[in-house]
Amino acid sequence: MALFILLLWNNGYYMLSRSGIKTGAGLHTTAYPVGVGNFINTNALHERLVNDFNTGSWLEWQLPQPVFIDGRLEVMQETFFAEYLNSQQPDSLTVLLQKYKPRMVVFDYMSSGSWHRQLAKLSDEWRMVFADETAVLYLHKNYREEFQPFNFRLYLAQRKLNNELTETQKRELLNIPVKSAVHRFYHA
Repeated sequence: MALFILLLWNNGYYMLSRSGIKTGAGLHTTAYPVGVGNFINTNALHERLVNDFNTGSWLEWQLPQPVFIDGRLEVMQETFFAEYLNSQQPDSLTVLLQKYKPRMVVFDYMSSGSWHRQLAKLSDEWRMVFADETAVLYLHKNYREEFQPFNFRLYLAQRKLNNELTETQKRELLNIPVKSAVHRFYHA
């Protein structure tokens, strides 16, 4: 019980659950796309964007340009929301991108992970240029070409995180026996 109280007191519980709820003062920066909003504003990336449902309300507050979708379900039409939901299905994001012709795509990768897979297939047209704990930013190939694609190893190095495995660690990972569902159930 004492550990739970301590986690609530220092916001650790909310940070671990990525909840928008936070006690105390200030922003819970891992619940909102603060980093991507700052990146867009700092670099004056003020073109049309497509964003996911989870990032819209925050971006609407932080960015000067209009967002694609936000949390106000009562103001959008059902056909538009259905179109957005359909974009989460495999190979459906292209329809949305062709229709709205954005220069940027912003999303919370924990809730819209299918967009990552879809944009990876479109790597000749889109490049990821920013990522943090909460959201990612993709730019169209013809927009702001000075921004290089995101480098995950550099990201880890900047945060002083080890990004290399030793030969022993690689072997240990590769030699882990795969256990069947029956084995896991029997030994649970």
